[in-house]
Amino acid sequence: MSQTKSIGQTDKTTRKPIQWLGLAISAILGLVFLVAGVLKVYDPTSFYVQIRGYQLVGHLPAKIAAMALPPIEVALGLAAIIGPKRKLALVGIVSMLVLFLAATGHAWLYGTTDNCGCFGEFVAQSPKTTFFEDSVMLLAGLGGLFISERSLRPRFRPWMRYAALGTFLVAGLAVSLLRGSWAISDKGKLRPGRVVTNWHLKELDSPGYQPKHIHPNLKKGTHIVVFFSPSCKHCWMAVPDVNALVRAHLADSTFALAHDHHPDSFFQFFVKGMHDRKADYPIMLMPWRIYKHLNRSVPRTVIIKTGAVRMVVDGVPSVTEMKALLR
Repeated sequence: MSQTKSIGQTDKTTRKPIQWLGLAISAILGLVFLVAGVLKVYDPTSFYVQIRGYQLVGHLPAKIAAMALPPIEVALGLAAIIGPKRKLALVGIVSMLVLFLAATGHAWLYGTTDNCGCFGEFVAQSPKTTFFEDSVMLLAGLGGLFISERSLRPRFRPWMRYAALGTFLVAGLAVSLLRGSWAISDKGKLRPGRVVTNWHLKELDSPGYQPKHIHPNLKKGTHIVVFFSPSCKHCWMAVPDVNALVRAHLADSTFALAHDHHPDSFFQFFVKGMHDRKADYPIMLMPWRIYKHLNRSVPRTVIIKTGAVRMVVDGVPSVTEMKALLR
């Protein structure tokens, strides 16, 4: 009689390794979300620019997402690691992964952006790579939901878990606001009258690109600058318009400008595409730390005269329109 085990005791013994596996999955996913959220809370402006790069939402939804999503990621990550409501946190993580998969899948399919923005500006990763990584995490999260057990949780008192969760959530929102998310604008700082200083321009150096060896002095003369992104389909469609502006010689210099935060492999793909479309204009690069504050939308044409922004135009004007703007 004493050697006979009850059904409950046998079940507990055989299921314990599975329970620990569920805890490990929850902790790993929580750590990923916690780190990603903290990095994006630190720089909401970069996250906003990356959200707009997906070309799925406008300025206001992107601004709200840039301010709210990172603290939510922090809260879900922390709850998945230490509780409370670890299983509910996993449901939230799985739901966000489904949302991320839809966004990165769209970006991969249509080539709207080359950087997922998952870890802000600190990690540059293509939508294709992110799509597969998120798929693995989604499967792990679903598995964690099935095998998650309330009996396995870190030994923190309930009030301690709720206090930690609330502190991180409030702190995340506060830091996001203090870092400037409330002042995010879809125009950036490119406004008429703004003095052009310290843009640190350099020409693209990538296999297949034929350098034009230009060194524009923006403090003197008139210059036409077309802000663009290698992943922007509208920028690719505007190649003939930019070619026409260059050949018309309407200014001391006319060039396209992107930031330097794109992966080298993506620039090689972009250069091939530009060659196929017979792009014949200089391509300059600007440090991402400067670009992200200046411009939030592409393509966008900026007229600079004697060191100051004279006009900002969404899209790329025709030669006739540009002549009228330069008068």
